Amino acid sequence: TPRDMVVFRSNKESIQSAAMIGKFQQCFIRRSNGLWTVAIVADRGMQPVHQRNHSSGGTSTNGRKYDPFHWYAPDELDDSMNLEPSMLFVINTSGHTKIIQKRHWGKYVRRLNDGGIRAPHVCKNRSNIIKEVSEFRRPDPPVLNEDTLGTANF
Repeated sequence: TPRDMVVFRSNKESIQSAAMIGKFQQCFIRRSNGLWTVAIVADRGMQPVHQRNHSSGGTSTNGRKYDPFHWYAPDELDDSMNLEPSMLFVINTSGHTKIIQKRHWGKYVRRLNDGGIRAPHVCKNRSNIIKEVSEFRRPDPPVLNEDTLGTANF
């Protein structure tokens, strides 16, 4: 549900939020069919910047051919490539993967909402986010001492 993911109104804030997701962490990604699904970040790194060219696979912005479905290892990259931070996600138990480049993180990647804290999309500004987070923290356990033990109902 939308309460399970962290959602921001602006693309810039969404990209910054997605950038906080670390390797091997779970998150939501938007699939090609428009549905959101939980995925695991398998890797993060620089990958060739590409523009979709449906007739011939893909090309990088410098005109070189590339495979848009291939995660390039560092030794496969060279100085002539235009690179962009990217994340490689494992999207199902069969091991299928999806690569999402940073410029698309705001549209296709969402962090999981951790433990009872409402997603920031309900807030108007950063100070309200901090206020809401502090209001929804789990309460500290009661302190038991001589004064409270005498009045506690067991």
